[in-house]
Formats: sequence, structure tokens, C-alpha cells
Amino acid sequence: MFNNNLILKNPKIYIFCFSFKKDKDIEAIKKEARTYYQTYKSIDNRVDFKFISLEEELGDNVEKYEEQYDIYYWGMNFGGLLQKEKPDIIHIFADSLDGYYLFEKSYSPSSFVTLYTITGMVGLNKYDEGYLIHLRHAIDVGNLYLFVESTFVKEAFEQVGLQAHIMLPKLKNGLVKSQQTRSGDKCFTIGFASSPLSKDIWEDRGIYLLVSVAKQLSDYKFKLAWRYEGYQEMVDLCRESNVNNVEIHNGFLDMEKFYDDIDVMIAPYTSNNNNHSCPLSIVESVLYGIPVLVSEYVGLKDIITSYEIGVVSKSDSAEMVAKLKKIEENYNYYKLNADRYGKELFDINNFENNNYLKIYNELISQMPSPTLKEWQEELDANGKYLVMDRIGMAEYYNDSFIAQNYDVSRFSEFPMRTYDKLERMAVNLLIKRFSQKSFGENEILDIASGDGRILQALLGFGEITAVENSSFMIATSVKKLSGTVCYVKNDFFNFMTDKKYDIITVFRFIRHFNYNDRKILYKKLNDFLEEGGIILADFPNTSAETQLRSSLKWASFNVYDVFWHLFELINELNDNGFEILDHISVGEYLNAGKIPDQLALSRIVCFRKKQAVII
Repeated sequence: MFNNNLILKNPKIYIFCFSFKKDKDIEAIKKEARTYYQTYKSIDNRVDFKFISLEEELGDNVEKYEEQYDIYYWGMNFGGLLQKEKPDIIHIFADSLDGYYLFEKSYSPSSFVTLYTITGMVGLNKYDEGYLIHLRHAIDVGNLYLFVESTFVKEAFEQVGLQAHIMLPKLKNGLVKSQQTRSGDKCFTIGFASSPLSKDIWEDRGIYLLVSVAKQLSDYKFKLAWRYEGYQEMVDLCRESNVNNVEIHNGFLDMEKFYDDIDVMIAPYTSNNNNHSCPLSIVESVLYGIPVLVSEYVGLKDIITSYEIGVVSKSDSAEMVAKLKKIEENYNYYKLNADRYGKELFDINNFENNNYLKIYNELISQMPSPTLKEWQEELDANGKYLVMDRIGMAEYYNDSFIAQNYDVSRFSEFPMRTYDKLERMAVNLLIKRFSQKSFGENEILDIASGDGRILQALLGFGEITAVENSSFMIATSVKKLSGTVCYVKNDFFNFMTDKKYDIITVFRFIRHFNYNDRKILYKKLNDFLEEGGIILADFPNTSAETQLRSSLKWASFNVYDVFWHLFELINELNDNGFEILDHISVGEYLNAGKIPDQLALSRIVCFRKKQAVII
């Protein structure tokens, strides 16, 4: 877990939320953040965890501690505290990304590695393109990791080029699940525990819809957990609507007792606004083995449908009534699924699936990187400029520039000579292991072939087509190779063919592009790949790259690069239709004194199209 620089001290991981004082442990975001803090602190004593809430009434760089909740309160300007304490990882929980701007104001003059969990359904407001470019760079180099709790929110972020990862909320499974099937003698009881914090969001939260459903199901019991605000108004609404089958439990509740007689939990949201992707009451009830009914505006709807732990309905009272009756008629089936999958999906102590603790362990060895503006300013001070995006790359790597500046000895001296040899050995091993065709029978496509370095490892495996946009590089490659290669002078973004390939190799290319452009690349790779074919590509390791650049200074690097941790790599390829077959780490022990010996510079990854799962 620890690199050479951290082995003598415990890493510091600080978990942040906003305004904990106001709602304490009742409001969902604070409860979720505090649950992670308490759990991780109790199981990993190698890390100094700290739980912090930002409070508007506190002054600059003021810190107060509340022992009852084991929480520190900081003011909204906290740069001095950060520079003093220097946490290794900051993890923020909030309903939207807006708070990241506040944190970056306090980060200056240095960056911090930041995870940002967005719990709301509207997590992204309209930002100008300049700020989006800044955020994309922060994600690309490992300063910012975005986590969301629904596919809907993930897609919204990725539409503007911000890569995000889905992480379902996890809770303590302190409740004792009931494995018993429902008795037919008991009044069917529907629970609701997503009460709004103010009356102006009652419509979005589905309060009026809930009362309408209760009125139509007068022989059912409705049990509501309320949080003080608007309690009397809710009582009045039920009375004025002639609804007599609703119990309202107000204030801080023992949720185990609350859930005890509930058959179905409901989240009748009528809009994406002012709502959480994964209502904690729904998550909690599934952990308790209770089936759920949610509207189409609940981000968790795809999980509920996939695992059949409940039913999804339109935000219409007639359909909700029908769907509740469907659950009642098939109750034991839905309850069995809730019992079966609740722990797998939502138990914080289930470490088999992806979780934040695993991700902390991956991130702990990396260094923060300069912002895009800071990097550009460093280059300017050294008489250089940053080369980035498709147009910039194409202009930079033109024939005249390459002819004048190509370093023929780049891979002929240590350590890059050894790195090159290891990389080509990895390519050879992975092809021999995963290629479905015999030696010499493959159709091979090599992308951005450069001087033919990787082509050397492909000779003999089959017929090779090399796509390269530089005539100079093609000429250099021809002189180097003894085998026959078909060269195509073209930018791969513009390259088109009807041909399918058994093996595609792409090295030192994917790393140069933002996520919008990478998605285009992955689509082309998928289109060109034969069924059963494989792709081999290199992906720089975030921990190694950030430490190396911190040592050599970022002004030594003027071409835009993207870095990946393993969890990011797995998610990115999966999101774009691929699955990893294997990967080989390359570059350990090659940069003594610059980065820890055990850190690989990159991973050589072999992947294929995702295969259909037959159940």
C-alpha cells in the first residue's frame, strides 16, 4: 500500500461533507460520509482518517472538534489548515460538483488528490468550456476522481467529457434481516423515509403523489419517517385529503424498529431535481430484506430492475397503485431477491466488490499534479508550449518537425532500452497466450506505428497493416524492419476500412487524448476488431508518472498525457465495450532515485470485446 516516501508515516485520508451541524446524522449525505469514516477508521489503523464538515459560520482556518460525533468543523476558507496538515487524499461527499471550486480555492498553491462523490441526480450544472477543460485535465492526471451513484448521472457527466465511476452507496448492515415470508393476516404496510428538508421540494420528492396513492389504497397502511421540517403541514395535508391510513413518525428514529413491520419501501420522486441518486432509505430497506417501489426518477432504478429487488413505476398514482399490488401478489419472490442481493450490493463490510478502501490503496502512492494552467505556465517559463488535443497533436507531429527533432537514440540507452525490450516481450507473450489463430495466420493492425518499434514484435504473427501519419516515421520504420508491412499514411481518427483484424496494437497513442476523443478511438477499435480478436495497448501508471514528473519537473514534459490506476482502466474499457484478458506491468526498478522501485511505469493490457454472459 505504501511507497518509499510514506513508509515512515501513516497516510492521511480526510473525508469531507458540508453543514453537518445543521442536520447531524439525519440527512443522507452526511450519514453516508460518516458511515464510511467510522467503518474505515475501525478496520485500517495504518491510515489517519479524519471526518470534517465545512460550516459557513466559522472563520477562515478555524477548526473546532465535537467529540460526540467525532467530527471536526472547519470554516469555508481552509487553505491554511490544509497546508499545515497536508492530507494525502481528500474525499468529498456532496450533492453536486459545485463544491469542488471551493476546495480548489483553498488548495492553492498546491494541489491535492481528491475523490468527489456526487449523490444528487442533478450533479452537474452548466460550466463554461474553459472550466470543463480544467476539470478534464484534473481527471486525466489523477487530481480528481468523480464518483456517482447512478447511470443517469454518469451519462450526464460523460456527455461533457467528464469521466465518472459508479459507486453504489454502502451502509452498515446492523439490522437483522427477517428471512420469513409475509403473513397474509397482516395489514400490508408501505414505508417512506425520504422526507424533504423544506416544503418547496415536496413536489419533487413525491409527497403529494404519495398521499394520492395512500388515498387510493385505503386498506393498506402507510408509515412515514419525517425529519421535523414541515411535520405539521404533512399532518394537515393528510387530514385535508381525508387520508386516514398514514402514520407519521417525526424526528430522530430507531430505524430498525421503523422497518420492523414494513413490507415495501417507496420512493415516489416526480423529478430529478432535489433528489438523491440512491435514496438511503431504499438502500437501507434492501439491506433489511424489504422489497422496494421507486419511480422512474430514482437513479437506482436500473439496479432494482436488474436484480428484481422491487419494481419501477412511472410517477403516476394509478401505475404506482398497480405496481404495489404486483409486489404484494409476488411478495415472496421480491423479498427473496432482496435477502439474496442486499448484502452483495450495499453492505459496507462486503469487500469483495469495488469499494473506496480499495481505491484509497491504489491512490496512496501517487503525487498531486499541477493544474492545467500551472503546467502551461511552467512550460512558458522554459520557452515551451503544451501540445494537446487532436489538432495540436496532428500539427506537432508533422513531417518537418519529426525530421528535425526525432531522437534516434531514445530507446537505445538505459533505462528506455530495457523498457522497450520488456514492452515488446509483453506483447509477444500476450499474443501467444490469447490469439485464437495460429502463428502467421493473423490479420494485424498497428496504430500510430512511429519508427516501427512495436512492429518488430509483430513480425511473423501474420499480415501487418501499419497506420502512421508521418512519412518520415514510415521511412524510418521501413529501414528497420526485415518483414513485409503494408503502410498507410493517415491519422487514425480519419482512417477507415471495411477490413476486420485479429490483432490490433496501439502504443503511445491513446494516452494523448481526452475522454471524448478516447471514446471515438474505442468505437473505431471495436468496429475494426474481428470477433474473438484481441487488442494490446499501453496505459501509463498514475502513481509512477506523477512521482516521476514531480522529480523531473513538469516543464520537462510538453505533450499531453493521461494516466490510469487499475480501477480506472478496468472501468474505462468496460464502459466502452471491452473486457480485460490480462495485463503485464512494465518498468519496475528502471528509475532509481526518481520513483519507488516497485512502481511500474505502465501496464501492457490485452483486451477483447465484451462477451455475452449466458445464464
